[in-house]
Amino acid sequence: NWSYVSEEEAPASISVRDLTGQRQVLDRLAPAEARRTLGVRLALNGKDTAEFKYLRSVAEEWRDKVRTGHLSRPAAWLNLTTTVLKTLQYPLPATTFTEQQCTAIMAPILEAGLPTSGICRTFPRDLVYGPLKYQGLALPNMYTVQGIEHIFTVMEFVYNMKTLTG
Repeated sequence: NWSYVSEEEAPASISVRDLTGQRQVLDRLAPAEARRTLGVRLALNGKDTAEFKYLRSVAEEWRDKVRTGHLSRPAAWLNLTTTVLKTLQYPLPATTFTEQQCTAIMAPILEAGLPTSGICRTFPRDLVYGPLKYQGLALPNMYTVQGIEHIFTVMEFVYNMKTLTG
């Protein structure tokens, strides 16, 4: 059985060469400590709690700005679909959020974004996420998008043997 050890239990340092050829020592973090890397906050132990908290704070900040702002309905819808939702979708290939976590992240956005766009905030979620051809709003379901991104990423790299990841 393996387990994570602390820096005190196994002192060591890792260094890499930078673009100029100089060695740079990498920071060593505890396994449960997350740090933003390529736009995503993940910890070595696989927990994405820090990313969840960050995305929830983004959603709450957006909600507060939309509530106090004076956007027209079309501008509010455009802002919802092209800014905040894209921000939330960016890290999804690297996360493993539960459906409840995805719902919690989306709650502040739907709470403010729907009424500001002229839609009742209690509009059935099946229709919020449903396609336009069935009179839905066609908003992406964060949990579904995460699953699709996982599948897409695996498929992309399984057949691409020209890359290190493949």
